[in-house]
Amino acid sequence: MANGINDIFWELRNNPDLYYYLLPFLLIFTIIFAILEKTLIFGHSGDKKKPKTNINVIFALLVSAIVVIEQTTVELINTYLPGVSLIIVIGIFFMLITAMFSQEGWKGFPFWMGAIIALVAVFWSLSNSVYGGYTWGFLGIDREVIYTLLVIGAVVGVILAVVKGSRST
Repeated sequence: MANGINDIFWELRNNPDLYYYLLPFLLIFTIIFAILEKTLIFGHSGDKKKPKTNINVIFALLVSAIVVIEQTTVELINTYLPGVSLIIVIGIFFMLITAMFSQEGWKGFPFWMGAIIALVAVFWSLSNSVYGGYTWGFLGIDREVIYTLLVIGAVVGVILAVVKGSRST
């Protein structure tokens, strides 16, 4: 029995075409199933408003299989999914950086300082950089201008923080 499981995992590992179709299938199935479970489109079973999971599973499997059959849809999903994943990760890090600097909730100077740092980090991470070399050619900005703007921004931020801190005492 263990030999059969090892053969299955070996086949999964050595067959990239399987991932090419399996990952979009699982993604579409998961999204459709979650939406059906949350919205109770097919009704509920019993008095406790529990979704009809068996119908939701069958429907999600059918729609996922129909979508994966179409080759161009699978290519589109596999082309754009890494970019969408990158945007989601950047959004989560944006919220984490902003929350890290904002101790008073989502307001005040620490929030704006965190938001500015997060925006700079997003632009820096999305630029065509290889080991720290920036290529911001589409904006006409070279490395020295970026460094100058960062230093000026840091100095202004420190001055504003000191002035605001001395005013409150």
